[in-house]
Amino acid sequence: MLEGILVGLIVAFAALQVARRFLPRRRFGAHAAASPTGGCDTGCGTCGGCGSVTPPPRSVAKPLTRG
Repeated sequence: MLEGILVGLIVAFAALQVARRFLPRRRFGAHAAASPTGGCDTGCGTCGGCGSVTPPPRSVAKPLTRG
């Protein structure tokens, strides 16, 4: 009987740890409800919103030449 309870507690604790590691975390608060991904105050440097951010252009590697 005691072994079954102990095994159940260990399994529940392990499931909780897996959920904490792999499930996304929610932010609670007034600003988080309006914008869960953050806004202009997150420090990304843009104020057009997260959907309009364009990635920086890829740098083109120059071929090495011997001179």
